[in-house]
Amino acid sequence: MVGGYVEKITITNKDGDRKIFKFYPNLERTKLAFKLGEVNVIYDMLDPKPFDTWKTVNITKSVSKNRFAAIFFNSELLDKATRQALSYTIDKSQFEEERAFGPLSPQSWAYNPQVKPYDYDPSKAGDLKKLNLKLTTTAPLIATAEKIVKNWKNLGINVDIQVVSVVPDDYQAFLAIYDIPSDPDQYTIWHSTQTSANISKYKNPRIDKLLEDGRAQLNQDERKKIYLDFQRFLLEDAPAAFLYHPYSYTISRK
Repeated sequence: MVGGYVEKITITNKDGDRKIFKFYPNLERTKLAFKLGEVNVIYDMLDPKPFDTWKTVNITKSVSKNRFAAIFFNSELLDKATRQALSYTIDKSQFEEERAFGPLSPQSWAYNPQVKPYDYDPSKAGDLKKLNLKLTTTAPLIATAEKIVKNWKNLGINVDIQVVSVVPDDYQAFLAIYDIPSDPDQYTIWHSTQTSANISKYKNPRIDKLLEDGRAQLNQDERKKIYLDFQRFLLEDAPAAFLYHPYSYTISRK
């Protein structure tokens, strides 16, 4: 451990076989470690580049249902009708990945499949042509952003892409990947008091109350009822457009 940061964990089984897991501070350092031969396997990468062109590696991919890709709308700048219209006018079928319909993993015991799906419907564009929109995202999601922008531009919406390296302080719409917690409690990301983590700047008294009740309730059946309502009302309000569950890649040497 260096400065409170765990660099390596060694696990030994009863037969004396050892596995060493190394941890790096960022993705670029992880990729460099693989290139230098410090590690033989990289787990849980969101983008296989540049190793997808290497002939000396095996790449396997799986659907990461504990994450979702979504556009978080700044609810202080975009009203409910605009957020809903923008959600309807993204063609989710154009993405290769498995669709995400809401904030919880479909593997969660509290998952609600009966939410508004926002299937592609250009007729719901309404007055979006009057909108000047900037879609902010990070470099790994540029290809996704370009598909979305094409959908919107085809409807006459004036929209541009802005690429950033960190979550911006000021934006209209932010395309990002979110790690879904194992527990359905999402107080930090949607409750109105969470000014730093609530990146949609979302405020809804009904959602606040459901999130408060959900974390105060101990009975799982009662909690499930609360979180079923939470998902239903959140999707109705459309503070985010949920797109897909991204792939997770494992890179290993042949």
